[in-house]
Parts: sequence; C-alpha cells; structure tokens
Amino acid sequence: MRLTPKQNAVIWCLQNGWVLITSSESRVIICANNTSQFEFGRRLFDNLLGKGLIHQLISSPFDFVLTKEGKNIKTKPVTI
Repeated sequence: MRLTPKQNAVIWCLQNGWVLITSSESRVIICANNTSQFEFGRRLFDNLLGKGLIHQLISSPFDFVLTKEGKNIKTKPVTI
C-alpha cells in the first residue's frame, strides 16, 4: 500500500508513540507527543480509517490507534 507524504507522517508518528486528539466539534485532528504537535484535516483522517490503518477503541478511552496493518506498514522517518 502506498502512502502520501502526509499519510506517512501521521502513521510514522503514531508508530513512534504520538497520539491523535480528536473532537466531534472540530474539523481538525491533532497529532502530538510530549514536545511537538501538528494539525491535519478530516479528509486525511478519513483516508487513514478507510485504508484500515487506524481504528477507534471500543472501550474507554475510545482513542484512535493503529491497526495491526498500521503498526506493520513501512514508513519513512519524518522531521516534525
């Protein structure tokens, strides 16, 4: 599966301990760690869901996390 540079950045970050912060009231998703963060749009988020690379936990805390495929897909390192 091929990833766009933006998809690669989000998946690489999640593979390296970053988290996604979402809200039903916002069209922006935040990808963050302890020292940095960046924002991306709902369309990119929906594409990652559609490709089966992320999914929402069905119990508390209901976070969006990598699927097995998302954990194993090859990504290129990024600098944020």
